[in-house]
Amino acid sequence: VKLIVACDTKYILERIEAFKNQEKLILIFNKIEMKELVCLESSPTFESIKYVKIRFIILTEILSKVASASFQGNRKNIYIDFSENFKISDSENNLYELPTYNFKDYVIGISLKLCKQNYELIDFQKIFQPEYITRLNLYLKNVENNSLSNYFFLESFKALSTLYLSNIKLTGELLKFILRSKELIFVWFKYFIFDENLTCENLDFINKSVIHMEFYDITHHLNIQYYYFITRFIALRYLLVCLSYSPDVAFKSFLIEDNMIDASISRLKKPVLLPNLCCFKYTNEVMYQNSSKFSSLHIFSFFVCFDFLEKLVYDADALHLDDIDIIENIKTLKCLKLCVFKIDIEFNILEKILRSNIRKTVSKLQLYVNEFTSSELFSILSFKNLKFLRISAMNFEERNKKYIDLLTGMNLINFVAFI
Repeated sequence: VKLIVACDTKYILERIEAFKNQEKLILIFNKIEMKELVCLESSPTFESIKYVKIRFIILTEILSKVASASFQGNRKNIYIDFSENFKISDSENNLYELPTYNFKDYVIGISLKLCKQNYELIDFQKIFQPEYITRLNLYLKNVENNSLSNYFFLESFKALSTLYLSNIKLTGELLKFILRSKELIFVWFKYFIFDENLTCENLDFINKSVIHMEFYDITHHLNIQYYYFITRFIALRYLLVCLSYSPDVAFKSFLIEDNMIDASISRLKKPVLLPNLCCFKYTNEVMYQNSSKFSSLHIFSFFVCFDFLEKLVYDADALHLDDIDIIENIKTLKCLKLCVFKIDIEFNILEKILRSNIRKTVSKLQLYVNEFTSSELFSILSFKNLKFLRISAMNFEERNKKYIDLLTGMNLINFVAFI
C-alpha cells in the first residue's frame, strides 16, 4: 500500500492500525514533525508489517542540538527517505542536530546541500550509514567552480541506485565514480556544467547498470564530449535532455558547437557500441531564441540507437530533412510528440513523417505546430492503431475544419484539439 498523506499527520497516526495486515507500506508526507516520526517508530502496528518506508518533503522542529525525542533505532523493517535538503557547511549546519535523533540506521534516501569544497566520509557518517543509501541528492550551493575537491566519499555508497546532482560540474573524478557504480540505475542532472578539460571518447570505462538519465537546464553548449559521455552508458534506455535559455549565456554557442558537430559528423569515429534507447525526450528552449539550421535528432542518432524507440518527444522548434529518415526507420514507435512551430513550406517534412511507417505502430500522437496544412491533417487519418490524439495550432484556417470532423470520427479513446 502506498499512501500519500496530505491531511493532518495526527489523523493518520490515529488510524495507522488499519494497515497492520499489509506486507509493504509506503507513507509519503508533505510535512511531518520529528516527534511524529518517533511516534511512528514505536507504533505496535509496524511490528507486523515486513517493510515500512517513510518519505517526506519537509521535516520540522530540527532546532535544538539536543533532541527532545529520539528513535530507538532497533527496528529492522523501517526505512526513511529524506527529500528535504540538509545543509552541510561550516555554519548553519545540520550535522549537530540530526545525530541526536538516532535515526541513521533507518536512512536509505538523503538530500544534501553542500556549501564548501572539502568533505570527508566522516562528515556524512554522523547522519546516515553510506552503505545503506539507495537515493542520494547532492546540491552544490555557492561552491567554487561548482565542484568538490574530491569525491572519495562516494565510494562508500555501495547500494546507490538513484543519484541526483544539481548545480554541479562533471569532472573526471565524478565521471569515473558514476561509470564504475554497479548498482546505479537512475542519474539526474540539473544546472549541469561539463568540464572543458574532460575527454570521454577514449575512456576505458563502460557502465552497464544505468538505464535512465535526465539532464535539465543545461546552460552551456553541448560539445562533442557530452555526446561521447552518453555512449559510455551502454545499458541506457531512457534519455531526457532539456536545454534552457538564459540571458547570461551566449546561446549562440549552442548553435555554433552543434553546427560544427553536424558538419563533421560523418568524419567522426563512430562508437562500436551504442545505447539502445526505448524513450528519448528532447526539449530546446534555446531554439526559440534563435532557430537552428541543423537537426539535433540527427546528431544524437550518431551516438545512440533510435531503431527500437517506443516513445519520442521532440521539441526543437523546427524539423529538418534528416529527421524524416530517422523517424520513419523507428520500428517500434508507439508514442510520438512533436513541437514544431517553424513553418515549413518547401519540403513538407511533417507530412512525410506522418505518411511514413510510423502510422502502423503509433497509438499515441501529439502534434503542436504553428499551423496545419490540409495534407498533414489528412495524413493522420491513415494511422491504423491510433487511440490517443492531441493536436494544437497557433493558427488555423477555417477550410481545414472538415478534417477535424473526420478525426473526431476515428475510433479514438481520447481526442483533444486546441485550434
